[in-house]
Amino acid sequence: MSRAVRLGPLTVNADEVDGSRVPVFLDQSRAARDEGRLVLVSRRPPGVSGAGRDGEGSLADLESLVESIGDCAAVPLAAGVPGRSRDAPEWPLIRSALLGLPAFPCLVGRPDDVRAVIERAGLSQPDALMCRSHPVRTDFRSLVQRWCADDESTEQVLHRLRSHTDAEGVAAYLLGELLAHCHRKHVLHGDTRRSSFGFTADSGAVIIKQKARMLCSPPTPGQCASDLAPLLESFSGGAWRAFRLGYAHDWPDASQVLDYVELGDTTGWVGAMGRRRYADAADRLDRALGARTPDDPPGHLTLLVNRAYSYSRLGRHDQACTDADTMLPAAATLIPELLPVVQLHAGFAYLRGGRYEAAARMLVTLIAGPRTPTVKNLAVRALRTAYTGPGAMVPDDDLAFLVRRGHQVTVLQPFDTLRETEADD
Repeated sequence: MSRAVRLGPLTVNADEVDGSRVPVFLDQSRAARDEGRLVLVSRRPPGVSGAGRDGEGSLADLESLVESIGDCAAVPLAAGVPGRSRDAPEWPLIRSALLGLPAFPCLVGRPDDVRAVIERAGLSQPDALMCRSHPVRTDFRSLVQRWCADDESTEQVLHRLRSHTDAEGVAAYLLGELLAHCHRKHVLHGDTRRSSFGFTADSGAVIIKQKARMLCSPPTPGQCASDLAPLLESFSGGAWRAFRLGYAHDWPDASQVLDYVELGDTTGWVGAMGRRRYADAADRLDRALGARTPDDPPGHLTLLVNRAYSYSRLGRHDQACTDADTMLPAAATLIPELLPVVQLHAGFAYLRGGRYEAAARMLVTLIAGPRTPTVKNLAVRALRTAYTGPGAMVPDDDLAFLVRRGHQVTVLQPFDTLRETEADD
């Protein structure tokens, strides 16, 4: 429901969403944000941290609110009341103009939309009057040497940690456990520089400094990964491998964060592919392709190959064949060493889509060339189907899927997602 709202002298329309149930509130707020609409939040929603009087809330509540919704900003309507907000020259910190103001009611929307409303209302210092969520980082390729520089197994990392000769690794492991605990409890640390932590004999890693924000729902993998970014910048490769063991030690969802960092999986498609949930995978791959930047051709190709396979498994054969037609020439240029895997995917897509001649040409190429026994075996069995024609059973084997790990594309089997968990001590 939309209603007129006043911010100072300005009247704007905003959606009033259901604030009584957290999941509904978050879904409606995010949908309005994505469509460029403003949301009116009249009172503090359940689960938003803080203790403002009579539901009016405080700056901490606004921080919790915008972080829970994500990729947004908020401005209290009280900021438009003359004399209520403080001028930025007196209070130099960026959000200090909001100190002491009731947080609710407030307007929430995309940061640029909220800033524009503040400016249209004729209020000075718009950045000081809006509280915004931390930006979410979507690309960690600049840190690729942390996880691609060495092929160290889990057992080797554990041996290193237990030998008491790798102080950096032990510290990283303890920090991984600590930050996983924070994220599991819906808390973002906010300042994960190495100087923000200390260590004690009794408690292990402890927090010395933080700019924590408590969310009313689990943080997304992107929020968690972005929260870790300053600490990751300081790690060597060995420290990162120790950290990831600690981070995943007692938190199953840590795998999604690690996939986000190492594999560039911003939508969760790796887990869906690994579990053979192809309808879910296709939807997540669609979203990932829609958000892909043009400076990552191997990443785009990886998503395309996996989406073609998902479409083929779902019986969406025209879409699968269209993707196959596109991915073949790209693979020959970008990942020639994995071209047989892509050709196998294309052959199966053509086969299921009834393009038997195209499938046969592709599969014969795989049989004639110097391919691995697995690829040849699958190609031979599939070729029989191609020559038999309509009514023949297509082999139901699970094909490996592709991921971009850093700057390299590699192959994964279902349920094998490059995750390593710690053995019992």
